[in-house]
Amino acid sequence: MKVIKVLFYSIIILIFFAGCGTIATVPYSFTRNGNGTAEITLQINLKKDGFPKKPLYGKSKISMQLISIEGEEIPLPETGKCWNPVSLPAEKTLTLTINISYINTPFFGGTSGSGIFKHSNSSTSSRYSMDVIFNCPPLEAGKNYKLEFKSGFQKSSLVLTETSTKNIFYEQEVQNNWKRGW
Repeated sequence: MKVIKVLFYSIIILIFFAGCGTIATVPYSFTRNGNGTAEITLQINLKKDGFPKKPLYGKSKISMQLISIEGEEIPLPETGKCWNPVSLPAEKTLTLTINISYINTPFFGGTSGSGIFKHSNSSTSSRYSMDVIFNCPPLEAGKNYKLEFKSGFQKSSLVLTETSTKNIFYEQEVQNNWKRGW
C-alpha cells in the first residue's frame, strides 16, 4: 500500500512539473529581404486552449501575443501553438501590436493580487486583456531580446531586455486599459 501511495504522489508531482497542457511555441519570422535580424521572445504563459494558465494562490500570470507588425496582421498559428520567438528586421524602428492578458484567481475567496490586479471575487477567476502598441527601437542584428510586461503600483510598462547581458534595452510606459474577458 505504501508503494502505491508513493507511486501515486510521484505521478502527480511529475505531471505538475512536466507542464503538460502547455501551449507549444513556434518561431515566426517577419524578415523579407534576408538582411540582419534580431529575435524577441515574448512573455508567454498559455495552455493549449490559448488561455493563460490558471494561477495558484491569487497570483496573476501574464501572457503576451504578437498581433501585428507595422500594422500588418500576422497569420494565426496552428491550434495549440503560438508564435514565439519572433525574428524581426534589425536596425529599424518597428511598431508592434501586442495583446497582453492575465487571469486572476481569488486568494481563498478574498481580495487577491496587488496594484492594478487587486480585486475581490469569491467565486470565479477574472480574465482581462488589452492591446498595446509597442514602439520597438532599432534592434541590433544577431541579438536576442525578451519582452515582458511589468506591473507596478504607480505605472506599468513593457520592458525589452537584451537576453545575453540581462540589461534593459528599452522600456515603454503602458496605459492600463484592461478589458474584462478576451
